[in-house]
Amino acid sequence: MSEYFSGDKKILENIETVPNNRGKSRRLDPRFYVNIDTMLECGNVFYKGTIVNISKKGCCVITDTPIPKSTNQVSLKYIFPGELDTRNVRGKIKWTDQKENSFLIGIEFEKLQNV
Repeated sequence: MSEYFSGDKKILENIETVPNNRGKSRRLDPRFYVNIDTMLECGNVFYKGTIVNISKKGCCVITDTPIPKSTNQVSLKYIFPGELDTRNVRGKIKWTDQKENSFLIGIEFEKLQNV
C-alpha cells in the first residue's frame, strides 16, 4: 500500500463498507463503496465531487461538472471519515462517463517512487 499512499497508509483500514465483488476476477484489489466529499484540482481549476468507490490503486469520483478530456493529471483533496486532517492524493484520469446530469471519473492513483 505504501507505493500509492504517502502518509495515507490507514486509508483502507478506516473504510467500513462491503467490497464490490463484481468483476472480482479481473480486479487485483477489492473496491469499496464510499461517500466522501472531495475537491478535484485539474490544471488550476477546482471541481466539487464525491468519491463513490475506492481501491488501493484508484477511485471513482462523481461530479456535476464535466472535466475537459484534455485534462489528465488530477489532485484530490478530502477529509476521510473519522479524521481531522485533509488528505491529498495525486493521480491521473483513466476514463470518464456521463450518467444523466452527472459525470463519472475513473482515477488511478500516482505510484510513488521509493527514494
